[in-house]
Amino acid sequence: MRVCQQCNNEQQSGNFCGQCGGTLIEGEKAYSGSERTADGETESEQAHQESAATVDAEQSTRMEQNKKALESYMTFVVNHLKNPTRALKLNESKFVYGLITMVLFSFAYALSIYFLANKIVKEMFGRMASSLPFIDLTFPLLFFIILFVAGASISIVAAVKLMNDSSSIKLIISQFGGLLVPFAVVNVATLIFALAGATKFTIVITSLSLIFAIILLPMLLAFEKGSKQSGPDNQKVYFSLGTAGLSMLISYIIIRLAVADFLDKFDHVLYWF
Repeated sequence: MRVCQQCNNEQQSGNFCGQCGGTLIEGEKAYSGSERTADGETESEQAHQESAATVDAEQSTRMEQNKKALESYMTFVVNHLKNPTRALKLNESKFVYGLITMVLFSFAYALSIYFLANKIVKEMFGRMASSLPFIDLTFPLLFFIILFVAGASISIVAAVKLMNDSSSIKLIISQFGGLLVPFAVVNVATLIFALAGATKFTIVITSLSLIFAIILLPMLLAFEKGSKQSGPDNQKVYFSLGTAGLSMLISYIIIRLAVADFLDKFDHVLYWF
């Protein structure tokens, strides 16, 4: 019995199929070829399944790693919320946590100001007034607060270098971020009051939070670095005050060059409401 390779038609003799004209081969070869095809499809399916299983395993591993990283950061936040003094003992391994805390502090601050401003606009111009542009307002605020925090970090680094302290930039960021944890948490909590329209409370809390972050905390960290040095010529008090003064100077420059122009544009936006 001969079998067509194209339509599987069976006939007793001939080299070509009487139905489609395809080439005929012996039946056993056809069946073995069909079995090889079936085996090939099974291998392909198995390879696909193995590949899918590998992808699923990688995704599961990645999710587990992200979960552990989040839990580790939350432990870092809780520990330094309970006792910020622990930040003074941190090492460079918490550099990323320090950066995350700085960004969290800045982002929560910017959101609080946006929600508060939006609430004020609604109260001034009625419920029918449009919401303030989120991106046009929040992102510049976020950028400015990050600049303020970066200026505070620069002032600490400058003081540390002048004191001939061996602390690296990563170490300073780690410790400064640890000290900033309580104020980042306060900014996050303030979001609730900003959404509720608690104008005075939100303004007072965010103002105090920013003052502590860019003036008092840099001065505190610089003083702690200076306390490790011994000798009669230790000028840790002056270096601490200089750190606060430099941070305020940097903040003043940022306000003059960027924030003032932004506030003028913001007044222009309010004009249309």
